Amino acid sequence: MKKSLLVLPFCAWLCAGASGARADAVEDFYRGRTISIVLATSSGGAYDILARTLAKHIGKHIPGKPSVSVKNMPGGGGIVGTNWIYNLAEKDGTVIGALLNIGPLEQAYGTEGLRYDARKFTYLGSTDPDTGFMAMWKSAPVNSLDDLRKTEVTVATSGPSSSPAFFARLQNEVLKLKLKMISGYPGQNEALLAMEQGEVNGYPSIFYSSLTAFKPQWVKDRTIKLMVQFGTRTRPEFPDVPSLMDHVSDPEDRLLAQAGFALTDISRPYVLPPGVPEDRVAAIKAAMRATFADSAFLTDARQAGLQVDAPQSGEDVQAIVDRVYKMPPRVIERLKALKQ
Repeated sequence: MKKSLLVLPFCAWLCAGASGARADAVEDFYRGRTISIVLATSSGGAYDILARTLAKHIGKHIPGKPSVSVKNMPGGGGIVGTNWIYNLAEKDGTVIGALLNIGPLEQAYGTEGLRYDARKFTYLGSTDPDTGFMAMWKSAPVNSLDDLRKTEVTVATSGPSSSPAFFARLQNEVLKLKLKMISGYPGQNEALLAMEQGEVNGYPSIFYSSLTAFKPQWVKDRTIKLMVQFGTRTRPEFPDVPSLMDHVSDPEDRLLAQAGFALTDISRPYVLPPGVPEDRVAAIKAAMRATFADSAFLTDARQAGLQVDAPQSGEDVQAIVDRVYKMPPRVIERLKALKQ
């Protein structure tokens, strides 16, 4: 009996010592190092603002307090950067990937040129589930979904396989609309400028976070008309803007819409490449959680117009990714057809 009583405190001491050793090893590794947040898009947009705001604050929550920098790696609608993060980034916990929301779902869409398996990233977390809107300029000859079913209007997109083009085709498919895509705009800023200058009637997928960060006056002054909102999270600020899912009754179309709009739920995901040691993964995950709860970070983020009131954990993001890849094959095939 005495022998067993002695074993318990010894085991507790041994476990505590092992845990402390692991923590010390992580702190020793990161001390004096620089972590790179590699962003799979260009500078200047909401993704970039978030990454730089995160970089400003996350280092103090990582053992060893490393410095943190941001590197932009645009190209291929996010594919170039995502391929690099998966295949070429250091697998030691010194590279954090900032993906586009579509990045984790490209495989399901049948996109070519991918050299990564999105299901093997370690997801660290993301910002709030976002809400997408189809926006029309105030002079567009439509005021409702019924009008959009009767009248053909033009919407700006980057290219045939871009996210805005995909959203336009998806809305045409499940809402039976007549959106005509005008391709060739390099990015959202150019597309919105085209809408403002009258080159097109609208834009199929502007997100709430982008509106609040870059175009808050457009909503306030009713410069644009928000025709429909989509995503799991509808915005109570817009009670008169219909929710897409309320206008889709066919069960197959509803599954298609849920799969297609999952990227609004993913929002702005952060990842580690496969192969990072588990103790460093745990440290970075904990640092992400702490940063998203940090009052200084929240102040900076809100001042920049970012939505950070309901951040998502890595497990939350992983669950969204898994949900899409477990969709019935017929739904995945329809997704692929819409993405081409």
